[in-house]
Amino acid sequence: MKKKFDITDTSGLHSHIKDELLKKGIAYYDGDPEKGGNRIARNESPVFNEVIRIFEEVTGLPYVPTDDAERMKVVRWELYLKELKEFIERRKWNSNLETDNEEKREFRELWLEKEKSNIVRWKSEVPEHRPEIIIELKKYEDYINAVIKDIQERKVNGLHSVCTADHFKTDIGELCIDCPLTDHILSKIEEQIVFQALQQHSILTESQFSEYCNEEIRNAQKVMMEQSLFVQQDKDDARFRNARTLVYIWNKERIKALNKIQSELSNVSVSQPPAKDDKKLSKRHSILIHFYEDKNMVERKHKDYNDYITFSTSNKRLAYSNGSLSKLKHLIEDIEEVIPLLSEKAKQRAENELKILKLRLTVEK
Repeated sequence: MKKKFDITDTSGLHSHIKDELLKKGIAYYDGDPEKGGNRIARNESPVFNEVIRIFEEVTGLPYVPTDDAERMKVVRWELYLKELKEFIERRKWNSNLETDNEEKREFRELWLEKEKSNIVRWKSEVPEHRPEIIIELKKYEDYINAVIKDIQERKVNGLHSVCTADHFKTDIGELCIDCPLTDHILSKIEEQIVFQALQQHSILTESQFSEYCNEEIRNAQKVMMEQSLFVQQDKDDARFRNARTLVYIWNKERIKALNKIQSELSNVSVSQPPAKDDKKLSKRHSILIHFYEDKNMVERKHKDYNDYITFSTSNKRLAYSNGSLSKLKHLIEDIEEVIPLLSEKAKQRAENELKILKLRLTVEK
C-alpha cells in the first residue's frame, strides 16, 4: 500500500520521511486525500526537493531519477562534473600534476564505462510492475553509448576548433569533453551569472533578490524558445547551428545556476560562535571590524596599509580567496568570530558577506 503525503502538512512530513524513503511507493497529494486532495506528479510537489535532500542524507548516495531519462542526463552530468573536479584537484594537490584534455578524456571514458555498469545494476533493481523505468533507462543507456561512440570517433578523426555536430544540441552533457563550448559556457556561468547573482544578493532584500532571479530565468527561457524556433525554421541550414547551440545551452545553464543559487542561499545559515576576548583579536580581526564599522581607510604610510587595503571593500573581501579553499575557510572563520563584536548595522553587513562566502564554499568543495 502506498504511503500518502499531504504536502500541506509540513509539520508531520519531515519526522516520518526518513523511514518512508527506504520503502517503495510514495504518493503526493495537493491536500488531505481523505478530504478530496488530488494526487499530483511528485516533481510538482514543493516537498520533492526536500525528499531528495533527505534521501541523499540517509543513504549517502546521489539521487538518481531512473524514471526520467532527460532528468537523468542533467543529474548525472552534474555528478560527473563534481567527480572530474575532485579528480583534477587530487592530481594537483597530491602529486602536483596538471590535468590536460587527453587525461580529462580518459577520465570521461572510465566514468562512462562505470555508468554503463550502473545502468545494468539499476535495471536489475526495477520491480516487474514498473516497465516505464526500464524504458527510460534504455533511453539513457542509448545516450551514454552515443557519447562513448563520439569519443572513439574523435580519437580517429581528431579534434575540432568548434562544434561540428550535424544536429542542434540542447544540453551541455551532449557536448564532447574537450568541446571548446564546454569550458567557455561553464567558466562564463561562474564568472558572470554566479558572481552577479551573489553581488545582487548582498545588496537586495530577499523578495527583491527572488524577483531578480525569476526575471533572469524568464529572460533565459525566452531566448531558449527563440533559438528553438529559429532551428525549426532553418533546420537544413547549418551556418548558424554552432552559435544557436551555444546560446541555447548557455541560457539553460544560466537557469540551472540561478535555481541552484536560490536554493543554496535559502539553506545557508549564519552561525555565530562565542565572542572572543578583545585581547585575543588578531590583526585581521581588527581590520575586519574597522571596515565593517564603516571607518575610513588608513593612510598609505600606516605600517599595515597593505593588509588594510586587502579587506577595505566588500568586493575585495569576497574576492580575497581567489579560488583557494583554505583562504576561503579562514576568512569565514574570522568573520564568524568578529560578528558578535559588531554593531547591528555592521553585523548585518558582515552576515550578508558570510552567506555569500559560505555558499561559495559549498560550490567550490
